[in-house]
Amino acid sequence: MENLSYDALVELITKEVLKVLSQTNIASVDCNGNVDKRPLALVIGDIKSLPSFAGEKYRFADLDTYKGDISCFDCVFIASLTFAQLADCALGRDSTPASCAVIKALLSGKKVYLLESALPHRAFKETADRKVYAMLEGYVNSLRSFGVEFIREQWFGKNLNKDAIEDN
Repeated sequence: MENLSYDALVELITKEVLKVLSQTNIASVDCNGNVDKRPLALVIGDIKSLPSFAGEKYRFADLDTYKGDISCFDCVFIASLTFAQLADCALGRDSTPASCAVIKALLSGKKVYLLESALPHRAFKETADRKVYAMLEGYVNSLRSFGVEFIREQWFGKNLNKDAIEDN
């Protein structure tokens, strides 16, 4: 091993620490070497549809980065669901990556936030058969009973404030 100056050794160690932090999702490092220590949140759906306060509090990872291990994520945001994913989550089925992530988050005691706009059946409220709509709402109520926190965007507008979840 070559002899390194003190400054070169500090720089080498710093680079290695930053690399490990990035690989373990503990923190992220931008191209300027700035460390972002915000906790990592898994997002099911479009990250751009999340409330603005969430970006101030969390770093985001999409469902493609989820590999069956929920431990590196602080919470889960559900920004969109299919009918099947809604049913699977409510029934505790881990048949898709989305429902698997939600179930594992709930089993691990992590927060799960559901945006009202994520619910596909709400667009059909006026035309849907009442029994089918009630069944789908039953799935939503099951998720609420599991501790999933519901965020209604229309209460606060698209730019939810930091206290939106507590106020909800």
